[in-house]
Amino acid sequence: MPPDDTVDIEAIFEDGTAIDEAMNEAVQEAVLQHLHAGLPLIVWRNGRVEEVAPESVLSEQNQAKPDP
Repeated sequence: MPPDDTVDIEAIFEDGTAIDEAMNEAVQEAVLQHLHAGLPLIVWRNGRVEEVAPESVLSEQNQAKPDP
């Protein structure tokens, strides 16, 4: 971004869409990296730490997406 451009960070936080999209992309990338490395994901679920297979996360994500 050129130095003369300004970003209204308050508006970005108030809207939240850009933040949600960035977080979703980061989660997807982490899941894919773990899948390719053959490593489980470590998540906080039901008040405790759990190891989760990346395949199960991808399956959950696919089930949560609405049909086109």
